[in-house]
Amino acid sequence: MKIEFIPTGKPLYEQIADSIRAAIYDGTLKDGDKLPSVRELTKELDVSDITVKRAYLTLKNNRLAYTVSSKGTFVHLDEHWRETRERELLSQLTTLADELRKLGAEKDKLIDVIESVYENCGE
Repeated sequence: MKIEFIPTGKPLYEQIADSIRAAIYDGTLKDGDKLPSVRELTKELDVSDITVKRAYLTLKNNRLAYTVSSKGTFVHLDEHWRETRERELLSQLTTLADELRKLGAEKDKLIDVIESVYENCGE
């Protein structure tokens, strides 16, 4: 997992949490995967341990991670996460469908795209 800092004005801990969240969303990190230790990530990113701890706390507060004493921090994807992510994606799909409609795209064309995605899902 590669974390890169992009000058966005966001605090570093939020950028770290966002990078981990993106790795979860794209499937790079899965439920139960162990995250790097605070010490490892501090050294790798050249940031303070407080920054990494705040990033992990953010993920825990968002129910995306949990910590086991003396074992580490792990990705946690429960039903709440799946429901929240589904709502986010459906909202994005709604926005895209509305933009396509405004451009004059045919409803059947959008339906065909969605059906195609489902048909090719296992590939």
